[in-house]
Amino acid sequence: DGMIENALERVDIEILKVNKNDHSVLLDGAVFEVFDKTHDESLGTFKSGEDGKGRFLIENIAYGTQLEIKEIKAPAGYNLCRSSLTFTVETVEDITIEFENSKITIPEMGINH
Repeated sequence: DGMIENALERVDIEILKVNKNDHSVLLDGAVFEVFDKTHDESLGTFKSGEDGKGRFLIENIAYGTQLEIKEIKAPAGYNLCRSSLTFTVETVEDITIEFENSKITIPEMGINH
């Protein structure tokens, strides 16, 4: 029965915080809450870009775990991503997920100086 082996498999999940219009632009300073729905516990808050690369790692998550990832603070100059992401770890490979943010746009007022 392969389920016993899989129960011991653990993966790391990399979250990339990207500009919605250009995924090569990685954003620092977003804060996320990560919740383990399988075990009904918060894994704490994570901040993108601690290493200056617009990302963070959720480490050592067991196969079959359902996680919910929710942005609670947007990067400076960007809108908060209001939808949370819920998914189940169904692979033994490490996972990379991109979270998009759109820039806050300030309407032109047409004032000339």
